[in-house]
Amino acid sequence: AKTAAALQGSIDVIDPTPLFQSKKDSGQLYYKTDHHWTTYGAYLAYTRLCETFGFSPTPEAAFQKEVHSGFYGTTYSRSGLWLEQPDDIGLWHSPGVRTVQIEENNAVAREQDSLFFPEHLSESDQYPVFLDGNHSLVRIKNPEGGDKKLLLIKDSFAHCFAPFLSAHYGEIVMVDLRYYHNSLSSLIADEGIDETLFLYGIDNLVNDTNSVWLK
Repeated sequence: AKTAAALQGSIDVIDPTPLFQSKKDSGQLYYKTDHHWTTYGAYLAYTRLCETFGFSPTPEAAFQKEVHSGFYGTTYSRSGLWLEQPDDIGLWHSPGVRTVQIEENNAVAREQDSLFFPEHLSESDQYPVFLDGNHSLVRIKNPEGGDKKLLLIKDSFAHCFAPFLSAHYGEIVMVDLRYYHNSLSSLIADEGIDETLFLYGIDNLVNDTNSVWLK
């Protein structure tokens, strides 16, 4: 509430908390063994954002859901609670084709027509199954998403959220300020960005020191 009040008039704050509270018994919103929200939690946050942006959210029934068991996240690895049961991790496949481009040093390092990188499911850290984990700049292209281009300034909470949002944009340019240290003003101008969204977990939002790069 304090953050929303401080930013009032300069930026729209989208708070999913009331929706999460009303849906707390409808499904698992956060992992037990990890600090991120689940795919279902990310979907609910996406529907809340759609209310603000005026989008019609993609119905949950439109996704092809793929569930993998045995997920242990970073909370588990740091806790020492080794008897805790693992989580399931869900991949919700969107209707249509999306292209993901991962850029390193201003060049495309990897490109594929899938939002998921299933090779990570066999690793100890499975969360990079979403968009291949942390990179300085990632593009999601949707040929059926219209003409608008979104700049998404984010932490890893966005990795299972952005696939939902990609239904409404021709291109989403995702930037992680922990690794991207070029001029954002130049990026916005050069890319022809129409809208900008900041998406952070609350811990990173209040503790992150990389926001200096916004200058």
